[in-house]
Amino acid sequence: MSVMHTTVPVTTPALEVVKRKWSGPIGSYPHSGVYERPNWRFVDLISPRDLLTEARNWTEMGVQVIGTCCSLGPEYIRLLKEGLPSHVGKTALD
Repeated sequence: MSVMHTTVPVTTPALEVVKRKWSGPIGSYPHSGVYERPNWRFVDLISPRDLLTEARNWTEMGVQVIGTCCSLGPEYIRLLKEGLPSHVGKTALD
């Protein structure tokens, strides 16, 4: 079960709900930006370092796969790869 396509501030509470209801593997794929018709407006609302801090908290919650979605690109994945434990899978969706 993954919490996907959510802003980082919403991700942690969503993961807490998943943990209460799901005993299988858990993943997290946050995004940054807002949808303003007719398009997405990508705004980096979180720095790569701040995302790493949040991701470390998620691993402590038991999250096993952490990645990024919309607007959180290679620099975020690179820092996650370098800063998270090796047993945590890191990937990007776009």
